[in-house]
Amino acid sequence: MKKTFFALLTLLGLLFASVGTAFAGTAIELTQVRNDEAGPTFIFRVSGSFSADELNSFVKVQGGDRVPMYCRQLDDKTAICHAARTIGGKNVTIYFGGSKFWTKVPDRAPYCYKAWNSFWTNSWVNYGPICQDEPAEYGEIGYYTYNGQVWPVEFYDFDVSGNCSPDPVPYDGPAYYFPSCPIPAPLP
Repeated sequence: MKKTFFALLTLLGLLFASVGTAFAGTAIELTQVRNDEAGPTFIFRVSGSFSADELNSFVKVQGGDRVPMYCRQLDDKTAICHAARTIGGKNVTIYFGGSKFWTKVPDRAPYCYKAWNSFWTNSWVNYGPICQDEPAEYGEIGYYTYNGQVWPVEFYDFDVSGNCSPDPVPYDGPAYYFPSCPIPAPLP
């Protein structure tokens, strides 16, 4: 009787241990790696829910340091993680959700903007891109080269139509424009 009781108790213990593991979050696949404005970003296809402790993980740089990785679960199938910019351009091993992934983190993408000018043609022409390491700020001056001469352009992060001619001004996001018209600062 004692043997049967202990065998049953052992089986129940194994059953509860395996069921408890099944409810923990598991990383199934690394679906995307990028290095943009948010820094190195990893997106995973996951199963289950993650505890707060499981969402804090790390990346090991090839031949180097362990770098913390901070994650959040977006929904029951997706988790997103961020790590320090220092891992850009390096081979890494990612430890997350009970899984291990190997990948190369791309170098940081530059910030690129169009450079619009209407001086030469009386219509807006894109002479860009102007690319830089940091995001441009309102009123910042950038430069592009045309016919061997360097021309200044000014950065605006809003539609400048109605302030420049010819009107309308092309706008599909922040860009540099030839500084030939007064543009008021945007309201906060």
